[in-house]
Amino acid sequence: CGERDKYKASSVAIASGTAARTLRKLNLKSFAFDGRLSGETSEIAQNAVQGVITSQFELDKYKTKDKNTKSLSKFVVHVDGGKPADLKKGVERGQIIGDSMNFARELANEPPNILHPTEMAKRAQAMAKEAGLKCEVLDEAKMEKLGMGSLISVTKGSEQPAKLIVLRYTPAKSTAKKGDVIALVGKGITFDTGGISLKPGEGMDAMKYDMSGGATTLAAMRAIGLLKPSVPVIGVVAAVENMPDGKAS
Repeated sequence: CGERDKYKASSVAIASGTAARTLRKLNLKSFAFDGRLSGETSEIAQNAVQGVITSQFELDKYKTKDKNTKSLSKFVVHVDGGKPADLKKGVERGQIIGDSMNFARELANEPPNILHPTEMAKRAQAMAKEAGLKCEVLDEAKMEKLGMGSLISVTKGSEQPAKLIVLRYTPAKSTAKKGDVIALVGKGITFDTGGISLKPGEGMDAMKYDMSGGATTLAAMRAIGLLKPSVPVIGVVAAVENMPDGKAS
């Protein structure tokens, strides 16, 4: 993890993730991480597990050949002097956060002809069901009634209808002041050509990443729903496609 005085919790995730990828290349199936470090046991365990999970993400969903079939089947975390309850808590948090980070990556790396606004909304609904969140998806008719002209104008040139995804997490017992809520807002432009102000061809393929903010918001809400903090949180993603057309603005 480097020099002791420069140690950070994130260093554990980097170390465990690097080890996991290296050992996976060697086709080893299991390994143990010995956290002989100062700091909270749960924090060390969380970062160790998080690093391993995120290190296993592969961009091969649509590959028909040359897929990496090597995988880890077992990972053991040990922290000197750590209590089992703290280790368990850290491992569970690390798995939730690591899986949520990979969920964001999966969304961001989908091609835009597959992950259009409607598909993004469907995946948000499926995730909400898994994480125990309330999910509401507003269509263009509802947005019109609410006066969301600026948002709807972005999608005028697209055949794909805009969707406004609203996710809500409400704790069983809130410690927040009455009326207080944390809000996360993510940009979900599933493909951004620039509309009437067409972007240059160079780098156009990377415009599918214009929804990465929305993907991050969905992933954060997934983690929040599963981690169950004691404060209410709302996540909003404006999912639209910006395409050139006679109606584009």
